Amino acid sequence: MKKHEQGESHIIPVILRPCDWPSAPFGRLLVMPTDGKPITKFPDQDDAFLEVVNAVKRTITRLQLRQNSTPPSISYGSAVKPQILDIPRSSNLRIRQTFSDRDRDQFVEELFEYIANFFENSLAELSKRNPEVGTHFKRIDANHFSAIVYIGGKKATQCRIWIRGSSHLYGNDIAYSSNASGSDNSINESMSIVDDGYALFLQPLGMAFFASQQNVNKLLSQQGAAEYFWDILLRPLQQGST
Repeated sequence: MKKHEQGESHIIPVILRPCDWPSAPFGRLLVMPTDGKPITKFPDQDDAFLEVVNAVKRTITRLQLRQNSTPPSISYGSAVKPQILDIPRSSNLRIRQTFSDRDRDQFVEELFEYIANFFENSLAELSKRNPEVGTHFKRIDANHFSAIVYIGGKKATQCRIWIRGSSHLYGNDIAYSSNASGSDNSINESMSIVDDGYALFLQPLGMAFFASQQNVNKLLSQQGAAEYFWDILLRPLQQGST
């Protein structure tokens, strides 16, 4: 912090998880991601890390421009007058908001695409790493996909994931069934779209047999939701119950 104040270095605090960063020594600095929103609170954490990367690049560019254009520092005895590198403003700029039905519909559509791509890529990698494993991914329609894992040609675990529309009793959410060819009326787990007043997240209903109260109460990002469903699919393989 002393070097930052003297202009000898530049600090960019990165908020990874929720914490009391405003009270920290660097709390008055401009933090990343924008407004100090923790990276773990982003539906897609890649978006958050991209903000950090862009902030670092902007800072480097600004420092290079100042270095090339700033005249030599005037020495006052043994002290050198520091250069002001930051535009002072607060990082705490988030305000509560209300999410519309359109916001939720768009969020669940983007979420479904993320989970579908996550499963397709994960199945391909699972088969690549394990020669005895065969996999099958199928896009049933715009709102449904299925995944099957074979061991020695025999079905070992399977699932079907789909969007349940906003007209459903539980609202707009994502459903999971352990039967790849079942109906929409049969589910083994579901995730509802919720918000914390600032952003949209996923919350498990807690129907999965391994779901703990901690998981049920946890707000998940897109990646967290995909990993949660993937864990359900792989659990029979990892527990040796196939």
